[in-house]
Amino acid sequence: MLEINRRRRSTRRRIGDALLTAGVIMGVSGIAKSMKNSKGEPTAEVKFCSECGTKNEGDAIFCAECGHKFVELDK
Repeated sequence: MLEINRRRRSTRRRIGDALLTAGVIMGVSGIAKSMKNSKGEPTAEVKFCSECGTKNEGDAIFCAECGHKFVELDK
């Protein structure tokens, strides 16, 4: 009986490890996708809208959520 319980725990750990690994892989691939623009090129920066707080791509001119125009500052 003790041996059966050990096998069950071992199997549960393997399943848990596999699920954790799959979750990490999916999370990393999701981050990688969000870091690319529509042309597949990496984006260097992110803009947050001052009106609604929505996260936008760095090259955005208008907010994707509320349409607020971003003001360009001279660098």
